[in-house]
Amino acid sequence: MAGDDMRSEALVAVDWGTSNRRAFLLAADGAVLDARADGEGLLGVRGGDFAGSLQRLLADWRAAGTAAPVLMAGMVGSRLGWREVPYLEAPLPLERLGRTLESFGTLDDAPVWQVRGVCVPPRGAEPPDVMRGEEVQVLGALRLAACRDAVLLLPGTHSKWVRVEAGAITGFATYMTGELFGLLAGDSTLGQLIEGEAFMADAFRLGVALSGQRAQAGAGALLHDLFSVRSRRLFGELGAQGVHSYLSGLLIGAEIAAARRMLTAGVPLLAVGAEHLLARYRLAAETFGLEPTILDNREVFPAGMHAIACTAGLCGEPSR
Repeated sequence: MAGDDMRSEALVAVDWGTSNRRAFLLAADGAVLDARADGEGLLGVRGGDFAGSLQRLLADWRAAGTAAPVLMAGMVGSRLGWREVPYLEAPLPLERLGRTLESFGTLDDAPVWQVRGVCVPPRGAEPPDVMRGEEVQVLGALRLAACRDAVLLLPGTHSKWVRVEAGAITGFATYMTGELFGLLAGDSTLGQLIEGEAFMADAFRLGVALSGQRAQAGAGALLHDLFSVRSRRLFGELGAQGVHSYLSGLLIGAEIAAARRMLTAGVPLLAVGAEHLLARYRLAAETFGLEPTILDNREVFPAGMHAIACTAGLCGEPSR
């Protein structure tokens, strides 16, 4: 908690996901004065009491005199969350995030706001796509990297690749890499082959290489290549301790092979996410000749929320 000798609190920024939740106490200049996290994502909120859950999360900050407005982002604004908030359509200038906040009333006399997510609407044969929370990371990453053109890689359960041009989200794609890995490594015949989960770089590279070879040949053969987890184990090309890493390499390699179509020469690739995941994506990216710039996940979200709050006038006069 900020003491009397520190900058005064101006904003409570909450990253409220499906399984987890983070909260940051920010000063008017965006400095993080305090932070916390818990496992009370929207699926952990009992009886739909989101207001009570938020009140408990912020109780000691409020008791210490913090009356800053609350700005939330993420799945708390989904159909399964506190209240469904409509999406903004891409192409979307990121400055609009701060001009289209949804009011969730007040909590302890402080206003509560929600950032709207972003969607790519159906276009011809292309299916729609959606994001909630990643738009804040995109904005924060651009601020930290001091650029307005970039491709963002946000790995996770559902990885996002986001293209930004002149400060606007112009397109993005979601890949269910993490979720598929969890399912295959768990309840599947491939999962039965796994003996240990220690990372084996050589096995991982082998999986990435196969996905890369398929991409060079213009073939998308992931459903076939997944069986190579079993066949390579049977023929001794893959050790028992390497199955977990090989499967990971196959899936991450297939994701990068598909998503690299979004890349443009001279436009930076920025990566934001958990440290252990980014280490794997960086290693896989080398196979495709890519060098992503890694940004600290702990800094990106607060930076994005501060920028949105400034545009909305929650940290002083609204930006023009």
